[in-house]
Amino acid sequence: MAYAQVDDYSYAIQAAESRIKNEQKRSHSNPFSLLPDNLIKSSNKDQVSLTREMPSDITAQSWAIYDPVAKEFLATRCSTQKREIASITKVMTCILVLEICDENDISLNDLVSIGSNAANIVGTTANLEEGDRVRIKDLLYGLMLPSGNDAAVALSTYIGSLFNPNIPTLEFIRMMNIMAKYLELDNTHYQNTHGLSSKPNISSAKDVCVLAAYAMQNKKFRKIVNTQTYTCEIDNEYWGTRTVHWFNTNKLLGRGFDGVKTGTTPKAGPCLCVRTKDSQRPLYITTLGSKTDGDRWMDASKLSAWARGL
Repeated sequence: MAYAQVDDYSYAIQAAESRIKNEQKRSHSNPFSLLPDNLIKSSNKDQVSLTREMPSDITAQSWAIYDPVAKEFLATRCSTQKREIASITKVMTCILVLEICDENDISLNDLVSIGSNAANIVGTTANLEEGDRVRIKDLLYGLMLPSGNDAAVALSTYIGSLFNPNIPTLEFIRMMNIMAKYLELDNTHYQNTHGLSSKPNISSAKDVCVLAAYAMQNKKFRKIVNTQTYTCEIDNEYWGTRTVHWFNTNKLLGRGFDGVKTGTTPKAGPCLCVRTKDSQRPLYITTLGSKTDGDRWMDASKLSAWARGL
């Protein structure tokens, strides 16, 4: 890894911000590759198909069904309402790390040292310990499968330090918001990299669908979020080597869905974004604030069944 590139990274961020302010034509010259030619854009109005009666027992307070092929929302409810999204935040964290590594030839086999801030974070974790040395690749699985807040802190600190070693996490969060602006996620703002409510992240069902559809264009991202179990070896500078096993929190994997992320906090409620497994017409379904953990699986499944009948 060439740390001498840090100045180039900083320049790229400044250039990105300038393009946003001036609303100029976007390009791939920034280190994230944020804008594909087929960028998905959301509309400001809810769209509800009336061709079939909608399920009447959806408990989610906000939801959306998105067809990326037609580039339209098939049905929505309160889909632009700004809400906390809990660990769905990690979709942005993951794709941003992958984009930066890919654009700057940073190997996913590079080792990240786990500090006390990551090891001691609360909430769902990948059970990382201070002194662990973990590959970026493994941390991405620890981020997305068990929804590791510790992995989110470790990754954002490591990647952010390449941009600004003085405030690495804040720098990474700034890049998250830059990407959100590029993708025109108008209802989205990040204050942390994991989704805990101490400094809440805000988004909407529509924005989550758009971000997920963008992220799922990345082959490495698709593989991670469609993995049910993952095993790796972790070396610790104090305790030696151990084997860890991580299991995906998405209970709909293998049941007609192939991604993308769960999320739950007391304030956000049970949240979910999934993609239907259909090579011809995959759909993205986001449900925010379902009544119970079990209801979010039922909400998404019912909306999927309805949409497939269109």
